[in-house]
Amino acid sequence: KNFSEGLAAVKIGDKWGYIEKTGKRVIEAVYEEAYEFSNGLAVVKVVDRGYGYINRHGERVIVPNYSTAMPFINGLAVVSIYNLDFNCQSFGYINTKGEMVIEPKFKEAFFFSDSLAMVRPINYISNVYGYINMNGEIVIKPHYVRAGAFSEGLARVAKDYTSKYGFIDKKGNMIIEPQFDDAGAFVEGLAWVETNGEYGFINKSGDIVITPQYDEAERFSEGLAPVKMDGKWGFIDKNGVMIIQPKYDYVAGFSNGLSLVGIKNWGKLGYINKDGVEVYSWQYH
Repeated sequence: KNFSEGLAAVKIGDKWGYIEKTGKRVIEAVYEEAYEFSNGLAVVKVVDRGYGYINRHGERVIVPNYSTAMPFINGLAVVSIYNLDFNCQSFGYINTKGEMVIEPKFKEAFFFSDSLAMVRPINYISNVYGYINMNGEIVIKPHYVRAGAFSEGLARVAKDYTSKYGFIDKKGNMIIEPQFDDAGAFVEGLAWVETNGEYGFINKSGDIVITPQYDEAERFSEGLAPVKMDGKWGFIDKNGVMIIQPKYDYVAGFSNGLSLVGIKNWGKLGYINKDGVEVYSWQYH
């Protein structure tokens, strides 16, 4: 997986551990699942128990008692437990001490971004999303069937499955009118959008700044965005210039100057830098 806070989760045999950028193993592969570090903690799954969190030394700091767990973002993480009253999994939020600070009362809950989080309340009959603040209070009422996290003050929303996507602000006002078949979050001032099966990028005024022309696209990170053309992935800059030519079957966004990439026919995974130079690789089967 991609590097985060200087470490990357890797699978060795049938268990997961962590390596540093030199490839040295720093946390032994003992976990059934392992994820990226965030706020100094990483989600891991312990065999026959559940999900919990370890620190960068591999120490278990939050016991693995949860049915699901997500990374810490802005000091809070989404976790789920079984709710006997509603006979389903219910989601709430813990802090880095493992304390439940927003009670598990949601059918779905997502990370906080721009101080708001997208949720689906457990006591709503309709499967609609709204947004809560960091006190757990609903500040944008649930009435979107499709929605995304806030990023740079805007969130993508669609009122039903046939509606186009637009973008609302943190007060629920529609800032960019619904017109896109699909859309991503704003990152580094741009968001990918899909129109008629082609992907491009818009700015926060809704202007198309990189013409839709790609088979797929992902968000910008560290000035570059993955785009797919003719079945292969490469990277463009914010002017739409292809900086790393499309030749990969798999790519991840850049983090700490590196991107995880893969070439299926060669059975090869590795990390490249922003010049497209391979800095570390290994074969897989």
